[in-house]
Amino acid sequence: MTFLDTGFLFALVSKKEAHHARVVEVFRTFKNLRLADHLLTTNHVIAETITLTLKVGHAEAARIGEQL
Repeated sequence: MTFLDTGFLFALVSKKEAHHARVVEVFRTFKNLRLADHLLTTNHVIAETITLTLKVGHAEAARIGEQL
């Protein structure tokens, strides 16, 4: 089980984030797996990620929230 924190999730959705390419690369290792069996996060991390996404001006924050 891998815990996803705000830094990871934000880097995953923000192409401007310095670690975006590496996070996408890591996330792709879960491609053929059922994510709920391998990844864990909390409602607080999701809320924090949405808030951070809104704060930096990402219009797609609502879509990101739905996906998370």
